[in-house]
Amino acid sequence: MLTNTVGALGAPLQVDVFDTAMCNAQRISACAIQHTVQVGVTAYNIPGRLALDQATDTVYVTYAGSLWIIDGATCNATVSSGCTNTPASVPRGSTAGPSAVAVDQATDTVYVDTLAADSTQTVSVINGATCSTGDTSGCGLTPSSVKAGTGDKQWYGRIRMDQATETLYVPNYGGDTVSMINAATGNATYIAACPSPTPL
Repeated sequence: MLTNTVGALGAPLQVDVFDTAMCNAQRISACAIQHTVQVGVTAYNIPGRLALDQATDTVYVTYAGSLWIIDGATCNATVSSGCTNTPASVPRGSTAGPSAVAVDQATDTVYVDTLAADSTQTVSVINGATCSTGDTSGCGLTPSSVKAGTGDKQWYGRIRMDQATETLYVPNYGGDTVSMINAATGNATYIAACPSPTPL
C-alpha cells in the first residue's frame, strides 16, 4: 500500500483509512478519516490488530474471531472503490479468536497470534501468497501452528517482526514471558522447521 495510507482500528467493527500525506507529524490539523471499512457483524470487547503485506498489497485485520483481508490496492487514501466491499475472512475457530497479526515481508508469511478458550496461545503460520486479496485459494486451509505460551484474555498480544534478524517476538501475558520464533526457518515455505519456542 505505497499510497501514503495508514489504517487504524476505529469504532467497533470498522477500520479507518487516513492519508498520511495530509495527516502526519507536520500536518496534524489536516488529519481526517478518508474512508471506513466494516469488519464483522458483531462487536466484541476485544481490540483488533492489523498488518500490511507489501508483496500482495493486502491488509490483514484480526477482529471478531476472524482474520479479515482488505485489498490495499482498491481501498487506500486515494482509491475508495474497494472500501465498501465486505472483506474476505478466515475463521480461526477459537472462542477468543486471533489477537494479533504480523507479516514477514522477506518470506511473504503471515503470523497470527491466537488465544484459545483455555488461554493456550499459538501462532498460526499462513502463506501470504495464497491467502491474500489476489489469491484466496489457501485461506480455507487449516494453517500450521506453533505453541507460543500462555495468554491472558484481559491482555491481547502485539506480536512484532524484526526484519533485520528475521525474529518474531510473541508476548505471553499469562506467563509474563516472551517467545521468539526464527522466521528464517519457521515460515510458510519451511513449516516443518517451526518448533515451539521456549518462552523467556
